[in-house]
Amino acid sequence: MTLRVAGGTVRYRDERSGAGYEIGALDLDLTTDAPEAALIANGAFAWEGTPFRFAVSAAQEPDAAVVIKLAGAPLDIVYEGSLAVQGGVSAKGT
Repeated sequence: MTLRVAGGTVRYRDERSGAGYEIGALDLDLTTDAPEAALIANGAFAWEGTPFRFAVSAAQEPDAAVVIKLAGAPLDIVYEGSLAVQGGVSAKGT
């Protein structure tokens, strides 16, 4: 099963502060083999005119293994570990 977004835009506005943010040129492929299988996301976007590429792999279970990669000048970030969002966000990894 695959969900594809091509050339999308995501806008967020903080109602309290009035600050707004926009991600443009969003290309996203979100794939899973089954509802209980790992989610795989790959794609690209532009933020404030800077292009970024990303890749995310996440198992669907509590404290599941997660790999997050984000690359775009001047960043090249990789996180490998676990991520839990139940009862608050917690992360363990490098």
